[in-house]
Order: sequence, then C-alpha cells, then structure tokens
Amino acid sequence: MTILEPAPTITYQTDSLILTRGEAMPSALHAIFGGGAVASFNVEPQLPDGLNFANGTVFGTPTVNSTMVQYNISAINNGGSGHFLLNITILEPVAILDVETNYFELTRSENEMNLTFNNTGGMVATWEVYPDLPDGLVFGNGTITGVPTVNASLATYKIFANNTGGSANISININVLEPAANISYKTTQFTLTNGQDRFKVSPVLLGGNPDTWEFEPELPEGITFSNGVFSGVPAENLSTTSFTVWANNTGGSSVATIELTINQPFYVVRYPATILVLNASEDMPVLAPVYYFDETSDPTWTVSPALPEGLIFKNGNISGTPTMPQPLTQYNVTVTGDMVPFTIVVMIEIMGDKVNMTIPDNRNQTALEQGPPETIFPEPEEEEIAYWLFPLFLIILLWLTAMIYNARKVDDGGEGA
Repeated sequence: MTILEPAPTITYQTDSLILTRGEAMPSALHAIFGGGAVASFNVEPQLPDGLNFANGTVFGTPTVNSTMVQYNISAINNGGSGHFLLNITILEPVAILDVETNYFELTRSENEMNLTFNNTGGMVATWEVYPDLPDGLVFGNGTITGVPTVNASLATYKIFANNTGGSANISININVLEPAANISYKTTQFTLTNGQDRFKVSPVLLGGNPDTWEFEPELPEGITFSNGVFSGVPAENLSTTSFTVWANNTGGSSVATIELTINQPFYVVRYPATILVLNASEDMPVLAPVYYFDETSDPTWTVSPALPEGLIFKNGNISGTPTMPQPLTQYNVTVTGDMVPFTIVVMIEIMGDKVNMTIPDNRNQTALEQGPPETIFPEPEEEEIAYWLFPLFLIILLWLTAMIYNARKVDDGGEGA
C-alpha cells in the first residue's frame, strides 16, 4: 500500500502584476499554500529576465518590457499538484524630458529653430504637441525644426512623450516676431515754396510691416504725416530742418530722415512814401502800395490802428480828407495771402489850418528883372520820404531864398559904387 501526500494547493494575493522595466518590485510576491507539503515548483513559461522564482515566491527587477503574459505556477508533490495563473505585464518607464531653455524668440522667415528634447527616462513610443506649432515649424520624434513662416504672439506649447509606462510632458514658449521694417526715402532733401508747392513723399519699405509710426520734430503747418507718407501744402516758412521717422514692429525699429526747407514765396511790397504830413480838411492824393505777388497769391490788406477820421483804407490804398490835426503816429499796414504776413510801417502827421505869411519884397529893379535864382532839389529817396501836401511852405522857402540872395547882391553893388 502506498500512502500519498495530499495534493498541494497554491494561491497568491493577486493574480496580476504590473511592473516597470528597471524598477524593482515593491515587494516580493509570496505564495499561500494549502494541502500537502510541496515537493517541487514549476513555472511555465519562463519568467521575464530579471524576475526570479524560488519556493513559490516571485521577486526581482525586470530588465525587459513585456506585454501581459499569463504564467502557470505549479506546486507539486506525490499526491498531485496545485496550479495558479499569474498575469505579469512589464511596462516601459515613463519618459523624463528636459530642455536647455524653454523660451524661444524667432523672427518670421529668418530664424531657424532646431530643438531636441532630452529624455533620461523610458523609451518614447509616441510624441504629441499641443497646440499646433506655428506654420513652418515641424515637430517629430522629440524635435522641433524649421523656419516659421507666420507671426505668432507668445504662446505655451506642451510636448507629450508617451509609452506603455505613461505620459510625460514639458512646456516651452515660442514667440514669432515680424521682421524689423527697413525704411528709406529715395529723395531726402526737399525745398518747397510756402502756400504753393504740393508735397508728397512715400517711404521705400523693405522687411516686415510696421505696426506703428513715429516722427519728430513737429511738422510745419499744412504738412501731415501718415504711415510714413509726408503730404500737404505748407502754410508757413521753415528753415532747413531734419525730420526723423521711426517704423516700429515686434521685430524692432527702423529709422530714416528727410530734410525740409520751406521758402517765402516771391513778392515785392512797399509804399513809395512811409511818412505823410497832411493838412486837416485837405484832400490827400491816393497813397497806393507798389507790390508784386505770385499769380497764385490773393493778398489781403489790413491796417492797425484805424486811420484818422476822414482817411480811407482799401486794398492797401490810403486816401481821403483828414478832419482833425494829430501828432506823428505809427500805423501798421499788414498784407497776407498765400505768404506769411508782411507788415509795413506808415507814419502820419496831420497839421492844423494854414498860416498865411506876407514877406516884404526888398529887391531892386535889376533883381526883380533877373528873377529868383535857380534852386536845385535833391532827388528824394523812395523810403522815408514825405508827401508835402502844403505847397505854401515850399513857395515861402523859395521866396525867402530869393530875398536873401537879392539883399546880398544889393549890398555888394553898394560897396562897389
């Protein structure tokens, strides 16, 4: 008669192990026995590399990946055997990503990006990026390469590295700038005539598109600036001045300069006399300005303060009959039009009533027959000359000269006798 050992039984606390390649099992997996004593053990198929089996215990550090495999663990004695099915999965370690810098500032169509992510963890099965990279940048197998073809404001992009062990991610920031504008003007020196020349000059623009424009100093009246374009008709004179223009965008600034000179339009304006001595209650001859303006000019005349009572000011002409005496007074005559204002100073004095003077004639007959001596008067200058509107003063002066001349002649004749 043979007496056999009762067949053993074997079980474990779990029927599934999920391990990670290169990482030790958190704790050994021990068998729970029942029945008779176990004489031997068997595992089919062989456990993955790095895992050990001894006396029903599974332990160790797997060194290879493995999809889920079912292992049949048997406990055997002479009475029979007990079996337990254990599922083991060995995963790839999660990737560990790193990058030298996580900020990248590129210029559209200019800067090339060449980035490789460092991985010190498990092998990556698949890669992902979110959101999509700007056009021109290519993502694949842990690299970002290419030259961006569009602008992109600063944005954060997440890179995912996936494998059986899970997913790792890292964030980077990318900013794609507009190329700096490159502006210039074909002509940089301009000479205009105030009120006449229409002015327009546009920049030559290369590189990126400007977002904003600036200029300094302030432009003369009549000239405007918009998006790099100067235009308009000047309304004031300007000595040669340099204007600086900035074209700005995310890529930087570009600078250009122009020089602008605005000249006074050609004209002539004056009065033949600027000091007037008038008599109250006597008409004065018309004092008309002598002037020439360009054909496009339309002069406007004003006078300040108002002329004395009785005098009329119209289109630069002064005429009329003064009614009241006044001392020498300054009047500013201003002409405006397509040119800047120009002012002429006119001085006016108004005398009172005439004074009749009688001078006795002491000449002898010979002097009377000879008449008065010839008197030569200097040519008056155009400026600072007076209208002598009271001819009696001139007549008196002539007669006095003649009287003195004749008196001296009579005295000379007496002495000779």
